[in-house]
Amino acid sequence: MVVGCVDNVEARAAIEATCLGWSGRLWWLDCGNHDMSGQVILGNKDLEGAEVSPLGFCVGLPLPSLREPDLVRNQESGNGGIGESGSGEAGKRGIRRG
Repeated sequence: MVVGCVDNVEARAAIEATCLGWSGRLWWLDCGNHDMSGQVILGNKDLEGAEVSPLGFCVGLPLPSLREPDLVRNQESGNGGIGESGSGEAGKRGIRRG
């Protein structure tokens, strides 16, 4: 399992590429935050919906980057996308301004 607590699209794209190379055997837990909210997304496969085994167990979920494409795509607005904390250079380093 990869637990991603990164605040830039390049790092998340690297995690995505690694997970895709493991053919669903590596789970990615992406954690991000804004000033007043956050998200946690779990996934392991390049698919659109949940994959359920014949016994009824969930064995596959879409990668976080499929659920939220902005995680791995630069945004025109310059805010860094989902998961950025703060703003500007301080936000990119995870420093919050009080």
